[in-house]
Formats: sequence, C-alpha cells, structure tokens
Amino acid sequence: MEPTKSLQVFYDGGCVVCNHEINFYKKRDIQSKIEWIDINLPLFSASSYGLNPMKVRERFHSITKDGKILDGVESFMTIWKIMGIFKPLIFLAEKKYSRKLMDFGYKFFTVVRPYLPRRKDYACDDGSCVVDYSKIPS
Repeated sequence: MEPTKSLQVFYDGGCVVCNHEINFYKKRDIQSKIEWIDINLPLFSASSYGLNPMKVRERFHSITKDGKILDGVESFMTIWKIMGIFKPLIFLAEKKYSRKLMDFGYKFFTVVRPYLPRRKDYACDDGSCVVDYSKIPS
C-alpha cells in the first residue's frame, strides 16, 4: 500500500512501552503527517505493505512517502525530523560513533522487548510480549 502521508509507522500497540511512546508522538502529530499502524490489529498484513511479517514484529518499521522502508533508529529519526522534535538526538544519530551506540541500544531493546508487559486490553495469555511467529499470517 502506497503511503498517502509523509510516513507510515508500524508499531506494536500491545507492548506497554511501545504504545506509550507512540502515544507521545501521536499527541504531537497535530498536522497528521504520519499514519500510525498497529501491527496487532486483526486485519493487519505485513506483506500488503511489502514488509516481512517476522521482521516487522521484531523491529520498529516505517515507510516513507516515496516507498523507502526504514527500521530501528532510522525510523525514529524520520519521525523526529517530520515532527521537528528531538533535534539534539537527530544530530547525535547522524554522527558515526553515537549512531553506533544508539543502534546498539535499540538492538538491546529488541532483545528485552518480548519480556515487557503487554497491555491488559490486548489478548495475551501470559502477560509478556512473546510472539508465536508460526501463527503470523504472511
């Protein structure tokens, strides 16, 4: 699906931490430049956006208006640029060594994220973010 807004952002709305951060951004997206897509919604299909179903659940993804697929820190940087926020973080992310540190921090988060609490209003039997990848539609 081709984006109609500046950016399409794919997030795990069931993850408490992820959802909290996205809500922070949504409140600041007063010009509605970003389309926020919860990958947990029943009709979500990663492949309809040209995304790998497993990777989109492992890492934060976004798609630019011109169709470029971004993930991790690159996705966050693009959100910050569109919204005009966190300029010092953008500056750091554009520098080689601080970017490596940010990428490492994000990689660490992707390892612990499956063990973070899930939202109570989302279906989750054991209260964690463990995803059964065999049940993800392609």
